[in-house]
Amino acid sequence: MKNNFFRQFGRTYRIAHRYLGNQLEPYGLSKGQPRILNLLVKHNCKTQKDLLQKMDIRPATLTGMLQRMEKNGLLVRTPSSKDQRILEIQLTETGYEAQLASARVFHKMDEEFSALMTPEEKETLERVFEKFCAHLQEKEKGENE
Repeated sequence: MKNNFFRQFGRTYRIAHRYLGNQLEPYGLSKGQPRILNLLVKHNCKTQKDLLQKMDIRPATLTGMLQRMEKNGLLVRTPSSKDQRILEIQLTETGYEAQLASARVFHKMDEEFSALMTPEEKETLERVFEKFCAHLQEKEKGENE
């Protein structure tokens, strides 16, 4: 194996990310929106604060994404009946349809990439990804202390 592992990993990520974008484009979705849709549907997130606790992005980034999604008719934000300062987020029918479409895209991509590997390769890759994530989270934790 060449000594450019991290570069190859980055290249693979960029190509896969672009491919994902191409798969989501027919549904009018950007690459970050399916995660928000999924959190709203499956994880009972109802406010921007709820979403921020589950996502690793800046508040301003999420605000912009939610504004675009609202403009595109995927969700509505209304003041909470309990606290008018808080905006509750609800998916529209279009938003629910987009969430289902994005789930199908991710399922199709999982199947497509899984078909390229043996069960042993899948297990190994999963372990490697878990190891990378743990290492990077530990490094990140150390930098924030």
